Amino acid sequence: MGKLLAGLEAVTQKRVLIGVPAEKAGRQDDDEKGEINNAALMYIHDKGATEANIPARPGLTEGVKDALPDIEKELVALAKEGLSGDPAAVDKRLHRAGIIGQNAVRKRIVDGPWAPLAPSTIAARKRKAKKSGVVLEDSDIRPLRESGQMYRAVTYSVRDKGEK
Repeated sequence: MGKLLAGLEAVTQKRVLIGVPAEKAGRQDDDEKGEINNAALMYIHDKGATEANIPARPGLTEGVKDALPDIEKELVALAKEGLSGDPAAVDKRLHRAGIIGQNAVRKRIVDGPWAPLAPSTIAARKRKAKKSGVVLEDSDIRPLRESGQMYRAVTYSVRDKGEK
């Protein structure tokens, strides 16, 4: 009975979070001016910002939706592991579900489909690259992929229910 309770406690007391956690939100180009972080950028792009002419590009929301069937399979297996009284196996399933979600969000960021960038955005990126000595073709310039920082910041974490 003790083993079963331990397994059930592992199931009910942990959760998996997918996105950009605070500890990975910083950007390499942050300075004293209070530049925006990766978590805020993900939110802005996910929801859009009409006042800044940024269309919604819901990489996080849609990426997790894309992964739901596979995440659900892991959660069903997790419940079985919990009933068998194996907290370590429950933890393993939570991590697997997190990796599945993380990879799906990253895939969505890369693949879209997204509203095309405005010509002014493409021109600005080309000017910025040229200052660095790089020549960009239009096909090299894609939404959500200017520096790759937001993409790399997407991860998952397994936490206790009370933990932020």
